Amino acid sequence: MDVHFVCDMDKILINIETLLALIKERPVIWDKTLEIYKSKPLRETAWQEICQMLNGDYEEMDENQRQQFGKLVLKKWTQMRDSWSKDFKRRKRQKKSGCLVTKRPYRYYKQLSFLKKVIDTGHDSEESSDEEDTDNESEEDNILLKIHSQSKRKTEVTEQRNDTSAGDRDANTLEETRDTKNEEMVLKRKKIVVFDKMIKLLDDANDRKRQKSEENQHLHFFKSLLPITSTLNPDETLQFQGGVIKLLQDIKRQRNL
Repeated sequence: MDVHFVCDMDKILINIETLLALIKERPVIWDKTLEIYKSKPLRETAWQEICQMLNGDYEEMDENQRQQFGKLVLKKWTQMRDSWSKDFKRRKRQKKSGCLVTKRPYRYYKQLSFLKKVIDTGHDSEESSDEEDTDNESEEDNILLKIHSQSKRKTEVTEQRNDTSAGDRDANTLEETRDTKNEEMVLKRKKIVVFDKMIKLLDDANDRKRQKSEENQHLHFFKSLLPITSTLNPDETLQFQGGVIKLLQDIKRQRNL
């Protein structure tokens, strides 16, 4: 059965076993035997990852909300770590003295058993536990402040990038609008040119049709004379042709007067 604890802010539920599993996977937080434990930047990164994985809205929180959420998570971890440590040492003393251990183990005794490594190697003795716990709390507060400062800077950088991207998109949109307008103007000019050519072709076709119509009038006239001229003998044909030519010459001569 999953166990949750409720943060005061916005009633956020956090799965205890998930929290402990995430901490176990990051020994930089708890394993004092490792050299990396001395690296505060690595611990800051580890706690930031845990906060992000526990709360999907962590990156959208403001700085105060992140700090409050982080303090609640750290407080819960510190309480569970200290409770487990006290129970472990009590049970160890009882076994050493030969007393029967009758009290039930701490609720998360099994989940926190990875901390035995720290106690077994003498890095968590009873004499130094209170002093180290105080130092750890102060150090963890400093880590929290750095975590949230890093998150704030990350958010500001993201916002700046988003603003730059928005500016680039606006510039691209303006450029695309200009290109569209230029294309529309070019297309409009092409349509005008095509329209002018169509008008010219229609005018030329009408002229040819009119000329052909005029030619057909003369042709029809002469064709109408064929039945008569076909009955003429050669002398009469010559006389007819000569008369037509003479008539045309007289008409032309009168026009030039």
